[in-house]
Order: sequence, then structure tokens, then C-alpha cells
Amino acid sequence: MITRIDVQDGEEDGPEIEYFPDGTKESEGTYSKGTVVGEWRTWYPNGQLKQFSHFDRWGALRKRQRWDEQGNLIDELESPGFHGDQW
Repeated sequence: MITRIDVQDGEEDGPEIEYFPDGTKESEGTYSKGTVVGEWRTWYPNGQLKQFSHFDRWGALRKRQRWDEQGNLIDELESPGFHGDQW
């Protein structure tokens, strides 16, 4: 696995991308001052989307969907988070 991430003032800040050994994306998402935020995605080695997660600006998981290697949705979660409608 190869990882690319930006660090500012000792904290992860900005996009993070991880790659499988063959160079295809394994995961990608964004950090803001050390906190996971926004959309995150992970893939299977065959290129099929494995998981989609959406975090609010405080790092609380608001939505998650997971698929099997054939592309069938196997799990879905939505949460109002700690801050209600604020993202």
C-alpha cells in the first residue's frame, strides 16, 4: 500500500489517498486539522466501490454505505450526528 497525505503543524490536513500495490486507488478522503471530514471512499482490488462514508465538519459519521465485491449494497447507516442539520 502506498499512501499520500499532507501534514501541517504535525496534523493530517488535506486529502489522503491510498493505493493498492498495482497503483489503483484503495481509499481516499480528507482531513481537516487531524479530523476526518467530508466524503471518504474505499474500493476492492477489482475496482468495485467497497464503502462510502460522509463525515461532518466535526468528524461525526453521518452516512455510511457498504457493498460486496459484486456491487450489492449490504449495509447502510444514517445518523443525525451531534449537531443535527449542521454539517
